[in-house]
Amino acid sequence: MNLVCLDLEGMLIPEIWIAFAEESGIPELRRTTAMSRTIRS
Repeated sequence: MNLVCLDLEGMLIPEIWIAFAEESGIPELRRTTAMSRTIRS
């Protein structure tokens, strides 16, 4: 069996949190994991 997965959000469609941040007036919600330097693996 082959399985292919694709993360749609941010790849094929805009990040939902950016639009939510603009509508709610909470600019901190625009921050994504790609912007963060404090991610630990």
